This record gives sequence, C-alpha cells and structure tokens, in this order.
Amino acid sequence: MTRVQRECDQLASTKPGRSALEWAAKLDPEPTVRLTAANAVARWDSEAGATALEALVTESGGQVIRPMTMSAALAVDWGPGRNAALCLLNLDRKPPRPERDPASSGTAGPRLPAELLDAAERVYGLAMNGGVGHAYDVAGDDFGAATQALDAVGATAAANALREAVRVLGPPSPKRQDREVAVGDLSDSNQTLLSRLDADIDSVDVMKLLDSATES
Repeated sequence: MTRVQRECDQLASTKPGRSALEWAAKLDPEPTVRLTAANAVARWDSEAGATALEALVTESGGQVIRPMTMSAALAVDWGPGRNAALCLLNLDRKPPRPERDPASSGTAGPRLPAELLDAAERVYGLAMNGGVGHAYDVAGDDFGAATQALDAVGATAAANALREAVRVLGPPSPKRQDREVAVGDLSDSNQTLLSRLDADIDSVDVMKLLDSATES
C-alpha cells in the first residue's frame, strides 16, 4: 500500500497524473489501488472520490448511507470496503475548507528556520494526499519539526493532529520499516481515529498559514 500511496502523491502533482488517478479510482482491477486513488481524487473532486468509494463499499456487501455513520461503516466486512466506508465517514464529517484570499497572501507571518517550514510542508502534503498515517510512514521523523512550525503559524488543529497521531502510533522511529509496522498494526478503532485526524488537518488552510511565514 505504501508504494501505491507514493505513486499517488507523484501523480496528483500533475494534470495527466490526476487524470490517471481518476481512471484508477473507477476502473483499476485492484481494490486497494482504487481505494488509494479515490482518496487522492477526493482532494480536488469530492464527488468523484466519494462515488468511487461508494462503489467499493457496495462491492464488499456493505450499505452506502450518506452521510455515512460509524455503525454502517463498521458493519462492512474488513478490507477495502470497510476502509472505503471509513473514508466516506471522514469525507462527510469535513467542514467546508476556507477559500484562499489572494489579497491576504502577503500578510507577514512569523520568522521560522527553513528546516521547520520544509518539514511542515512535506508532512502536510503527504497527509493531504494519503492521510496522516501515510505521512507518518513516509516522513514520521519530520513530525517534531512540522509540529513546531504548525504551532508557530497558528495551525493549532493540524499541530494537535500530528501530536495525537504520535500518541497513537508511538514516537517515530528513524527507520522507515519500523514506522510501516506501526501503521500496519493499528486496531480498527485507531484506524478510525486517524481518519478523524485527517479531517482535523484538512479543516484549515494550512498552506496559506505556512506561506505567510518567512525563513529565518
């Protein structure tokens, strides 16, 4: 799954890549690929992403309810279908994202070391494309620096989400393999918690706040 997520991260950065993800979300024969692609697509087209997730739930014998409820999601058999249902639950709980105000993009923010800003941007980008669990897996060793930067720019909800992820997953090991094991061994309830943390991170325009900061 982590290899697929890394590929999705790369594809989502280009227009042809996004077209490929939209195709994969609907037509790829591998359910786990469709699940990851659907989550990526939902970042810029929530309706298309949700439709692909609903198809996975139905194929698993689950019942699609919108807005999705926790009881309905957990009633789906474990596997891509339940994960898709939990992703729908996450989508239905997300508050509307605030629109960027171009006129305010030059607002002066705090001065921060470049390494803190780089860590925050990397972790946030990974979390938006694959969820906080994916960000922990790929860049867990950046969580400490990213949390400092997010606190400094006022992205408190996102910073708290990273802290809660570390509480659940454990202090990030410098070894990628150890972090993969930590994410893979999560219980159903903690998987659901990570989905809620994804919504917390997505509830504010973090990039706008990071863009307001200047490097020291």
